[in-house]
Amino acid sequence: MGSDVSIEFTAQFIASCNDIADINPKKFNRRLYDILIHNVVHIPPLRDCPADIVPNARQIVEDYCILKGIETPPVIDSGAILKITSHNWPGNYRELKYCIENAVSCCANGQIKAEDLNIQSQANTESVPTDRRGKLIFYLTKYNGKKVDVMKALGITAPTLDKWLKDESIDYKLFKKKKERNSKRNNNDIDNEYSPQRI
Repeated sequence: MGSDVSIEFTAQFIASCNDIADINPKKFNRRLYDILIHNVVHIPPLRDCPADIVPNARQIVEDYCILKGIETPPVIDSGAILKITSHNWPGNYRELKYCIENAVSCCANGQIKAEDLNIQSQANTESVPTDRRGKLIFYLTKYNGKKVDVMKALGITAPTLDKWLKDESIDYKLFKKKKERNSKRNNNDIDNEYSPQRI
């Protein structure tokens, strides 16, 4: 910048778009298009990567605290984890980033709680979601994490429910009432809610 001297250098160029199929090659720089089209990385939306939500949120907390000089990053409690994993995140990572950074600024006593998150849980709506993850969250919320009731509502067996919960990275214990969670913890977290059935 501001110099007449030419300096050779190597650079990486990264471009992003919502859907590469929407790009019109005739209106786009053809040479640049030909270079980019051979190195396409498809990144799925956050709602399709539920296991990434909490790790991303914790990293955002850490990065924001470093940026703002906050020595002790706040901890995201179980209620807040439940709330962020229940949300569909239509704004993807950017929405999550703004939400978590705002929560860090608003939280107290070194904990980010559900009420610190400026989002509305979609599991409390009257209509039942059509996707599997949405259904699990809906019924787990409705029945306070009781597997027996969730199994009946979904018409599935215990092994199937466990497989679905594992596939969607959902911890059913987070949906239990706080008093019940503490009671389970005092009993070494033994869950005798149902007897496993064979399919």
